[in-house]
Amino acid sequence: MLKIYCDTNVFLDFLNNRSDHLRPLGLFAFEFFSRGWGCSFHLVVSEWNIEELRNYASEDSINELLGYFEEKQKLIRVGYTAQEKTAAMAQSSHWQDALHLIIATREKCDKLVTRNVSDFPSSSTIDICYPENV
Repeated sequence: MLKIYCDTNVFLDFLNNRSDHLRPLGLFAFEFFSRGWGCSFHLVVSEWNIEELRNYASEDSINELLGYFEEKQKLIRVGYTAQEKTAAMAQSSHWQDALHLIIATREKCDKLVTRNVSDFPSSSTIDICYPENV
């Protein structure tokens, strides 16, 4: 079964039903998460995801979204270390995304789903893709 790490922006697309004036990003995120709720993959969520989400979404909405994965036993919660955060900050001006990639790599995820594909190195060993491409 696939292990997928999801960048915070995809969670926010879903929780805030965002769009970019051309595409329904919230709908793409919903369809992606629905595939996970249907047991197509395990979702890896890090404490870094949760910290970022708390800046933009309520604790209740975060817990509700993750609860669907927990009910299906398809949620893998992981932390991150100060060393990983320091390494991410040294690697990239997009250090938040670098930290997501470090965590996803450590957890041996098959894919990292994001709306900001260009912020990630093309040399990654993980498939970096949009939620609608999973």
